[in-house]
Amino acid sequence: MGVKMAEKRNKKIILMMATLLLGSFITTLAETLMNNGLPMIMEETHISQMNAQWLNTGYMLVAGMVMPLATFFMHRFPLRHLFTATMSIFLLGSLVATFAPNFLFLLIGRLVQAMVVGINMPLVTNVLTIIIPAKNRGLAIGIAGIIINLGPAIGPTLSGVILEFYSWRMLFIILLPFTVLTLICT
Repeated sequence: MGVKMAEKRNKKIILMMATLLLGSFITTLAETLMNNGLPMIMEETHISQMNAQWLNTGYMLVAGMVMPLATFFMHRFPLRHLFTATMSIFLLGSLVATFAPNFLFLLIGRLVQAMVVGINMPLVTNVLTIIIPAKNRGLAIGIAGIIINLGPAIGPTLSGVILEFYSWRMLFIILLPFTVLTLICT
């Protein structure tokens, strides 16, 4: 009986870790996915490069500003509810950006996404520390670091391929099914 319970617990931990890391991967992928899309966005929305750069600069600024609030939220809300809320907010930001009729709405969608990144990065690390047994924690945090940092690393290449064939809106559309999958798994 003890072995079956341990196996069931391990499967649950693996599913929780996979869900957390999928959400983290998606949100950090969004960080650099936009880089190659700026010229196309500038042309379509008739804005200057200086204004367009706010899509990236504002994203990093907001993510950094929100990050210290993560601890406050983690103490105020159950972690599962907080993760579900942040991923729902990320989905909302992605939808706003996808269907943005102008640059202002696109920027708002991006900044909403950034708020989630600022909360999720410390949230995921803390949740992994809680759910992973001490003997496996270093491995789990290492795997998490690789997956979380893979998003920004492949973002520019992936966006280059996408923009070769599609509009900049596809940079947000591709995030939607994975965000929904993360919410379902939560």
